Amino acid sequence: MGGTVDDQYRVERILVIFLAINAGYSFAWDVVMDWGMAQNPSCSCKGNASGEHISTIESFLRPRLRFGVYASFSILILDGILRGSWMLRFYENALFSSVDVYVFTTQFLEVFRRGIWNLLRVDWEMVKQIQKRKGKEKDMPNPKPLDPGDSDTVPLVLI
Repeated sequence: MGGTVDDQYRVERILVIFLAINAGYSFAWDVVMDWGMAQNPSCSCKGNASGEHISTIESFLRPRLRFGVYASFSILILDGILRGSWMLRFYENALFSSVDVYVFTTQFLEVFRRGIWNLLRVDWEMVKQIQKRKGKEKDMPNPKPLDPGDSDTVPLVLI
């Protein structure tokens, strides 16, 4: 019923492979879909439209960042590392004094990862809302200029 040690080892290796694939896919999803980064592959590292030099990191990130290039890139790297915190399971006996400390540590790391994830997620949502609002402004017709002598005229603002 239990199987051999080789069978258990083989199943564990397959589990690790699937966990690594899941962590990599989830991280890629965070970067592209949740944070709006790495979506401009044609961006040149030599310069942008205004002629100023931009780094490789800046070309990978999106153009508008509330927290700046280095803080955003640090969050991105930290999220990628913390996505792999499940690997602590293999060092549980060596690193932690008890199972409770291991569980507390891994849960704390996950809460921290989700907290920093939210920083870039909320920032990306704000950028999308601003872009959406600017798109609506472009579609609005230009109102007629007010007659300076007509004090009862109130401009109509469409939102």
